[in-house]
Amino acid sequence: MVFATTTPVPPNAKGRFEGDSIKFNKAALEVLAKHPEIVINDLYAFTLPNIDEWAQEPGNVHYNELGFSQQGKEVARIINENLKSKK
Repeated sequence: MVFATTTPVPPNAKGRFEGDSIKFNKAALEVLAKHPEIVINDLYAFTLPNIDEWAQEPGNVHYNELGFSQQGKEVARIINENLKSKK
């Protein structure tokens, strides 16, 4: 099983609050600390340095094609890496 953290919420996001992803990820990681068998894919940390380039527009929590593509490649990499380690 792989758990992916929530990606950053940008300032002025509609219906979301900046910092929520940090709060939600912290709570999830506290629970997951009791389950070391679950792999964590830190999409928050992966996405954060690229947020300006990958954002659809300011205040939007969704990403452009480049962002979705890069995040998808990272998800596939983590899954593939862990499938190989299980063989």
